[in-house]
Amino acid sequence: MSGVSRSLRASALAAALALAHAAVPAAPASAHVVCVDPGHGGADPGAVGICEEESINLGVSNYLLYLLQHDASFEGSFATRTTDISVALSQRVALATAGGAEAFVSLHHNSGVTIRTFVMYDTTGQQASRWTRSRALATASAERLCVEFSTPHALDCDGVCVDQAPQCSGSTLYVLRENPLPSALGEPCGVGAAEAARLCSTSVYPDYMEEARGYYQGLREFFGLTAIGTSFQAAGGPGADTLRWTESDPERWVTYAIERSDACWGPWQPIASIVSHDDRYTPDDMHYTYIDGTVSYARPYWYRLSVTDERATAVTTPAALPPATPPPAPQALVAEGAPLAGGRASVSLEWAAQQAAGFHVYRSLYESMSDCGAAFDRIATTSATAFTDTTAPSGIPLFYRVRAYNATGGSEVSPEAALVVDSRTGAPEPHESAASWPWPNPASRVGAVHVTLPHNGHVRASLHDVAGRRVALLLDARRLAGDLELPLDSGTEARLSRGVYFIQVLLDGRPLGTRRLVLLQ
Repeated sequence: MSGVSRSLRASALAAALALAHAAVPAAPASAHVVCVDPGHGGADPGAVGICEEESINLGVSNYLLYLLQHDASFEGSFATRTTDISVALSQRVALATAGGAEAFVSLHHNSGVTIRTFVMYDTTGQQASRWTRSRALATASAERLCVEFSTPHALDCDGVCVDQAPQCSGSTLYVLRENPLPSALGEPCGVGAAEAARLCSTSVYPDYMEEARGYYQGLREFFGLTAIGTSFQAAGGPGADTLRWTESDPERWVTYAIERSDACWGPWQPIASIVSHDDRYTPDDMHYTYIDGTVSYARPYWYRLSVTDERATAVTTPAALPPATPPPAPQALVAEGAPLAGGRASVSLEWAAQQAAGFHVYRSLYESMSDCGAAFDRIATTSATAFTDTTAPSGIPLFYRVRAYNATGGSEVSPEAALVVDSRTGAPEPHESAASWPWPNPASRVGAVHVTLPHNGHVRASLHDVAGRRVALLLDARRLAGDLELPLDSGTEARLSRGVYFIQVLLDGRPLGTRRLVLLQ
């Protein structure tokens, strides 16, 4: 590796570690801080099968971090990396301890096809005094991974794996052995197995969610957090909705917060606050009933029931009310980004819309964020048809959507706008010879895109229309350095009409080139 390359990699690592610290919000005194460690990364791909292990680890980690940071009990949790970079094992441990973590979870995936839900903990050296706590964390994680991820995919669940066990022999387990924190390392899936095919693309997030939820529930059990969500239900009635739930521990006293939204993606409106054992809502200190008579239109309503350590969601539709007439969804959403200091980015959004009272703006690390299971955040509400997001992370894929609303409720979400903001502030533009583009141009059909990759990395190539909407994803996978051809398949080409399109190629989240294509057909 050249001195310049080493310098760039060192700068990128320093910036990423600084961002990891800067991005950690201040945690309330009652919150538990967890350090999530996606294994491998950068020059170390880990196991290689259908795809490379490092990309799966990162996908699961990003969603687990989302779950933790949106839970009041884990505010302030952070990850050792949020992009595809190299982080030394010693730095992972140092970052965890410096960040005040109370637990450390390292995410990995096996290389073989024979898969088991192993979650390891260390029993040697300085970790000896942590046997009980570490084993508890590993056991809870393994059991929850079995329920949430392994069993639905017909995988074996073999419980906890310790480093003296035959299946773990020879493992150094550095991040466990040299870590003073209660720590666990999971291997619930293999990159060479059939289920890994669904984990090899950042756009296929439900599988990431299943696995991340396993770790998340395991952490909740490890810290002894009480659940309320399994019994929460909502039922529609004449002009009102009835909510019911069961208190899991009649001896505890908490305050329940009830929120309502006209969509699963929010925004959420507080409608009630109920203290435990209030005689107006429960006759027996266990079973609660609350009637919401403030709904105005016949449309689905989502409810959230929250206490400090749990949140549950239910949905229903009231009866005997006038139908809702929300505005149409915004269209032609486009996004342009520019890097800011500290690993952040500024993203300017514009869209077209008919008459509406205002617009909600959402951001996600995943595609298809209109799905109720997606990981997304509502970042703003505005009355204009433009917004600038100055809180975006740079160097990773971002997906935006906008939703209009009026007095009767909100619209569907807009088409998606996706981009990656180059994290190298002031870096030179990629060399023009990096890619050769369809020729002739204008063309009667789309030809292949030929790209020369300067180094190994993750390639994301996509075709967009003039409104910024992605009309085809040509490639989203890791490839070796050298020449690469990205042809459009016949099915994609058949969907294209005459007009102007843009082809964008990203290498490790950084633009390798963007070119305009005029299609005459």
